[in-house]
Amino acid sequence: MEFSRRDNHSILGGGIGLQLPDGGTCSTAFTATQGNTKFLATAGHCLNGDGSIIRQWSNNVGTDHVSYFQSRGFDIGLINVTNSGRKISNYIFANAVTYYDAKYTNSGSFLMNQYVCKAGITTNYTCGQVQETSTSYKDDVTGVTVKDVVKIYATGNTTEF
Repeated sequence: MEFSRRDNHSILGGGIGLQLPDGGTCSTAFTATQGNTKFLATAGHCLNGDGSIIRQWSNNVGTDHVSYFQSRGFDIGLINVTNSGRKISNYIFANAVTYYDAKYTNSGSFLMNQYVCKAGITTNYTCGQVQETSTSYKDDVTGVTVKDVVKIYATGNTTEF
């Protein structure tokens, strides 16, 4: 069976798709826990922090826990994983065919020229070098100025992400 970002995954990790209440899609960034509570991190512009149900296609994953996008200008949000049938992992869907094919190995601050990769439902798996470690931009849709953004130049592309 082929592994897809648009599947209902029982084991949650980074780079898989989510279906939002408005019908839009976003991607998971990573997983986290606080005590026994499980979370998925995603972009703050994907959430409202209103407790609405977040799905992964036909299955509920959890609830929209918090978004710091509008209130604080940070593009980070958390989903409280409330579906007891879902487990979390440190795996990442990079270029998978049958199962997750990468995993988080460490965390920390970004460094200039550091080589990093990201995975998601729109851009798939892309890598590049850090060009700026703390910049900001104004979101064209909402007008929100987003702070502490890492600017990366995608290797082999002319696209910045």
